[in-house]
Amino acid sequence: MIRGDVGLAHQYGETSTAATIRVTGGTLVCGTGCTLTTVDSYGGTTRLGSNVTTLNAYSGNVTTSSTAAITTLNGFGGTVTHNGTGTITTANLEGATLDLTNSGLARTVTTLNLKANGTIVYDPSVITITTQNEADTPVRISANNA
Repeated sequence: MIRGDVGLAHQYGETSTAATIRVTGGTLVCGTGCTLTTVDSYGGTTRLGSNVTTLNAYSGNVTTSSTAAITTLNGFGGTVTHNGTGTITTANLEGATLDLTNSGLARTVTTLNLKANGTIVYDPSVITITTQNEADTPVRISANNA
């Protein structure tokens, strides 16, 4: 998708299946009736209401909602705002920002692999990170009450 607005199964009762979606601009909305294997975000806005097996974030903004879960997040750039209550099984952050602060709902990141340019923003009172691995290169982890 290069530009414009596209909706997949975003109306009640609709279903859709997509093996690979590439978003380079515009807005993509995937409802709870979607079955998604791979989503590549190169720009624009992507709103996911359904589970995704692999989310590759290179640029742009990706937002999850509802019970959306992510099996593998590869974050090279852009921002991923995970508002869904689903688990992120593996988050590889190498330049992207993973924001878990907006919904206030309890969520889990099973394995967080944080590299030098990766960023995670979360409230530890509602977010559980089971295993956290940092790169051998310097990483910055900071706490802020803002």
